[in-house]
Amino acid sequence: MWKLYKYGFLRMMRSKEVIFWAAIFPILLGTFLFLMIGGVSDIGFTPIPVGVVGEANLAEVLESTGMMEVSVLEYAEAREKLESGDITGFFHVGDEGVQLVVANIGVNQNILQTVGSQILQRLNAMESIAAVDPGALEGITWESGVTSSSAAGDTNIGDVVTFIMLLVVAMTCVMSYTLGTVISGSLQPKLSETAVRRVTTPTKKIKLIFCEFWAAMTVQVFIMLGSLAYFIFVLGVDFGDRMPLLLLAAVIGSMTSISMGIMLFTILPGTAKVRDAIASGISVAMMFAAGLMVLDIRLLIRDHAPIIDRINPMTLISDAMQSLSTHNDLNIYIQNLAILLGMAVVFFGISALTLGRKKYDNI
Repeated sequence: MWKLYKYGFLRMMRSKEVIFWAAIFPILLGTFLFLMIGGVSDIGFTPIPVGVVGEANLAEVLESTGMMEVSVLEYAEAREKLESGDITGFFHVGDEGVQLVVANIGVNQNILQTVGSQILQRLNAMESIAAVDPGALEGITWESGVTSSSAAGDTNIGDVVTFIMLLVVAMTCVMSYTLGTVISGSLQPKLSETAVRRVTTPTKKIKLIFCEFWAAMTVQVFIMLGSLAYFIFVLGVDFGDRMPLLLLAAVIGSMTSISMGIMLFTILPGTAKVRDAIASGISVAMMFAAGLMVLDIRLLIRDHAPIIDRINPMTLISDAMQSLSTHNDLNIYIQNLAILLGMAVVFFGISALTLGRKKYDNI
């Protein structure tokens, strides 16, 4: 088993495509976002003019970040000021929750979206707590819950940089699906020449899959440690004092993503390039559904298709990591990691059964 593990590890480390997407790309993206948004409070940053419609308490929360000049407006007035350029955007609080409205895309708009995402994160956490223990949030409205230490811990909602970098860490976990595609491809003769030699050996496929999986996990652990070390010691990002729990979430999230990559590359039809393209599209869709690109998308999915929100690995990993800085208790963290572990077992089981039963008349 040691030789299988060793050769699997070396093969993945030599894969330029895997190293780029799983390791280099997240670091480049994190660096870009950090340089774009990080350090705004230390370079004479001008507060962003922003409006709030529907809830005055939210204005106080946004003001407390030190990055926004907030005005409480009526909806029509906010629309008018947005079109004239007097405000960068406005938060509309209605029956569907918090919605951010902006006129274009830029650094300031990204900051507003990040703050909006953090508000949404805390509201989702409150809803999850209420689902487990309805009496836990008695007397706490969502507006007060955004700033209440009992519902959101002691963190500052204005810590935009840390919030963004946690999203990048979660994305790094999801990108590890590429390691899973390498594993699956190396065990299917129709997809790679390496697989032709491997499937003709007397070694059982379940043993091959098991050794390959843990080789991939070792590679991913090195990638995660390297990425976190870069973010902490080079960029100076403060992830708080719960690093062991953050690392555990990253490991379990990566297990789920690698298992998903193996399963997708095993059950999808077509050539290796077609399967890789579909798997890439699915991973991007997961990030999109988690609200990384458009905040309102996650609101819509949560309200109209909550089951998708609850089984999206990107959402589960991100929420678990964010809960470490927004909550003193670990209810959300444990719940999300338990779901991720269950998904990893299901994905790996499907992959092992499918690959183990594949027969080839000629190779």
